[in-house]
Amino acid sequence: PTNETITFRDIGILLVGYNRPDLLKNRIHEFASENIVNLYISIDGGEASHSLEMEKFKVLAKQTLKSIHNLQIYHEVHNLGLVRHLTSRISQVLNEHKYIIVIEDDIKVSKSFFSNMLHGLNYLNARKLKGVVSGWSPAAFPYAQNKWRDSKYVYIWGWATSREVWEGYKYDLSRESI
Repeated sequence: PTNETITFRDIGILLVGYNRPDLLKNRIHEFASENIVNLYISIDGGEASHSLEMEKFKVLAKQTLKSIHNLQIYHEVHNLGLVRHLTSRISQVLNEHKYIIVIEDDIKVSKSFFSNMLHGLNYLNARKLKGVVSGWSPAAFPYAQNKWRDSKYVYIWGWATSREVWEGYKYDLSRESI
């Protein structure tokens, strides 16, 4: 086991969104009382997402989260699409931090979510394990609607990992034998 304890200073928290300012507003209000040090908000959606409502959200985010040491908001000029948006921004955050927590805008964040992610990362680290810490379990929620998710679709966005694990990620699986 390693003696290195991971803290929120070591983690980049990435909130990813699309053109849904109401969902983003809900998330920043949930984040306001947390011990977050490094928060990156990344919004995809292209030209249509550069609305007055989205601009108001960005102002509100800066005001509401002014106690966060490192707050950065990115708003894509062109719609990158889900895979390019997520993989590029995750990679960018992991260039700055050894660990990341990724949250999509339609994930409701429980009061213990961040502390659970931190505990999970420290659990893996102390045992020299590589992996992903997830806030979702198919055992607890067997493909049924989840109370933490505003969407009826699969609810996997609420997870944490390390730079080392992410370096092995491939989004183009066309040459893989699955």
